[in-house]
Amino acid sequence: MFSKWLAAAVLAISTVTATLFASVSWAGFSVNGTQLLDANGQVFVMRGINHPHAWYTGETETALANIAATGANVVRVVLANGTHQPTWGKTSASEITNIINWCKQNKLIAMLEVHDVTGSGENSEAGELADAAAYWVEMKSVLMGEEDFVLINIANEPFGNGVLSSAWVDGHIAAIESIRDAGLTHTLVVDAANWGQDWQNTMLTHASTVFEADDLANTLFSVHMYQEYNTADKVESYIDTFLQDHNLPLIVGEFGADHQGQNVDEDTIFAHAELKDVGYIGWSWSGNGGCCTSLDIVSNFNPSVLTPWGQRLINGENGIRETSVLASVYDGTSSSSSSTSSSSSSSSSSSSSSSSSSSSSSSTSASSSSSSSSSSGGATGGGGSIGAVLLLLLVLGRRLHVKR
Repeated sequence: MFSKWLAAAVLAISTVTATLFASVSWAGFSVNGTQLLDANGQVFVMRGINHPHAWYTGETETALANIAATGANVVRVVLANGTHQPTWGKTSASEITNIINWCKQNKLIAMLEVHDVTGSGENSEAGELADAAAYWVEMKSVLMGEEDFVLINIANEPFGNGVLSSAWVDGHIAAIESIRDAGLTHTLVVDAANWGQDWQNTMLTHASTVFEADDLANTLFSVHMYQEYNTADKVESYIDTFLQDHNLPLIVGEFGADHQGQNVDEDTIFAHAELKDVGYIGWSWSGNGGCCTSLDIVSNFNPSVLTPWGQRLINGENGIRETSVLASVYDGTSSSSSSTSSSSSSSSSSSSSSSSSSSSSSSTSASSSSSSSSSSGGATGGGGSIGAVLLLLLVLGRRLHVKR
């Protein structure tokens, strides 16, 4: 009898708590309809560059400063949790701390991602999505308090080709629940299947289902646009359909001007991302090997030697210099003229590891180039105690409601 009363009481509290979440915000980024808001409630549109830290750890401090000098407002940093075989090593907590501090010193938002899971289900060398979630929980002590400056990209390109949609959905639901149960409130980023390119439309169809697993309604989605997006119609159709069907934020988390010798319609990606306030992050600063050297933005980590792709990304029409605005937590302004209330919140709504994966359409394999050849203090954020208590009550109430 008492247990039933307790469950009912906690359920009532959690219902009030859920309502309070609509008006009481925790520190950090948040999702509002198709928009990502920074910790000051200002719209933040990503304009950034990927950096391969896991394979070039000695380059990272200098690379982040040089990436910031391009005008980028975000950097997506490749980390490793040690589960890829052969191993890329494991990015330590102290490395993460350094990366976050270097990003803050250079006024960059840090999007951190675990790369070991790339192409899982098809790539026998890949780790598992659950292990990526466990890694974020393990690194909780250096992530908490940095919500204003850090986005957690759960796993790079989890699931290759020929994997059931249910695996992508169920795997991400479990990962999100695990991360939230640990008390991490950061905005989460979920990558598409099919080596990030989503040519089977798994994410395009099921993003809202995954989003609903997040008690904080604070998840956004990322598609990687390579050779599957070689026409304006394909680029525009994917972006427009996603935004219309899900009313959730979408970014192009990786893209280039070509991929494995095949064309990418990068001009449409730049133009349509700007038109729709969709973020983009070009792959990658330097160090690509084998198939993908054309995706280097600079040669040999030298910022004075821009490649053709780097010139287009940074200095071209709708490129980084022309469109990037700092996050307002760094004394910038809103990176969109849109009102933050113009979109309503919605709760319903490859690694080619040097030279591995081949390109694909719906009948062949479509791997992303999101690996190169492997190789060797500003202001602080913080989650308030009220937010932590509310989160605890909400999660506890949800679980008692389910189990009673």
